[in-house]
Amino acid sequence: MKENLTCEECGRELIALIDGTVTPSVARVIERHAASCASCGEALQVYRRQALRLRRMEVLPAPAFARGSAWCAKSWERGVS
Repeated sequence: MKENLTCEECGRELIALIDGTVTPSVARVIERHAASCASCGEALQVYRRQALRLRRMEVLPAPAFARGSAWCAKSWERGVS
């Protein structure tokens, strides 16, 4: 990844940064851009707050009619019933 990102390039990488799916060197480039750009910095903070709220949410069991369907397969893998 290049060292100087445009806002468009940075925006495409913010979620990956939050998810921890970028390399440390890429994370530094994204963080550096976000620190120097009010718009991208605000977007990063919004995404971080959203991610924190999601992590704090209770995982509810799938409704009976949906158990075994493809969209709740991940819940079953985690042992949520």
